[in-house]
Amino acid sequence: MRIVGIPAVYLPRMRTLLYLSVIILLASCGADSNNGSNADFEPFYAPAEGSLIASDSMRIIEDDLNELYYIVKLTATPTSNEGIYLLDAAFGYNYARSEVSFPRLDKKITPAIRVDDELPYSYIIGFRYEGDKTFNDYARIYALRNEQMKQEIQFRYIKSYFVDSTEKK
Repeated sequence: MRIVGIPAVYLPRMRTLLYLSVIILLASCGADSNNGSNADFEPFYAPAEGSLIASDSMRIIEDDLNELYYIVKLTATPTSNEGIYLLDAAFGYNYARSEVSFPRLDKKITPAIRVDDELPYSYIIGFRYEGDKTFNDYARIYALRNEQMKQEIQFRYIKSYFVDSTEKK
């Protein structure tokens, strides 16, 4: 028996190849055990670039003549889906800008700012886990005057976070 253009010698090999490809196709269709839902993966949709995420301000009380403020803002960037946000701080007429890299954790987080009780003109930058109201400290930004009466704005990471990957699933 001969089909037009294909020698009979190749027919058994072609049938085997056809059967194998159908088996592989059927096996891959049934590989999703979640019935089409991705229960383990929740995508994080970062806020639009330039969106104000968190901010706070306080009046500089040592300057009676001018009405100056210490202002801290967290703003979304194009890389906010990776946990990188823009930090702006102004202490009177001094201005500082930097990027803050939040930890990549196994839960979705929301960046936040709160007043620091330990230092004057200081804020704690941190985050809250989605669905949790607990504030997790991450970094401190503070303004001060040094010995030469120059104003400085300093930023320091104060805690680190990690995902424990040693537990068995």
